[in-house]
Amino acid sequence: MAHTYTYARFILVFTQAHQNLHESSEAKTEVKKEYQRKGEPMKDFIARVRVLQLVAKLTKEQLWEHLVDSILQEVRIHIRRVSMDKDVLDRVPPSIEMCYQTIVSAGSTGEFEKTREAYP
Repeated sequence: MAHTYTYARFILVFTQAHQNLHESSEAKTEVKKEYQRKGEPMKDFIARVRVLQLVAKLTKEQLWEHLVDSILQEVRIHIRRVSMDKDVLDRVPPSIEMCYQTIVSAGSTGEFEKTREAYP
């Protein structure tokens, strides 16, 4: 007796047979190569990391460590100065989304202050 497949079953079998089994580990390697470039808006940097994070599936601890290590030194200093807590970057936020929000808001505030200093 021949097996009959629905179209949905065919697509499922096809994608399982042709998926990249190393996609997650490759994405982890790629996300670790990402860093914020001088003059790059924080939102652009975070957008690149988010795309890779979806595939890499880093834990929030791994993601936070990478974000803190890969942002510009001025942003790290700004985060510590604004929070009045020297250990703020050592504590992992409660969720992956909060990791992104913390970095983006600090970076955006820092970018605003730089612009304000340049154009008094």
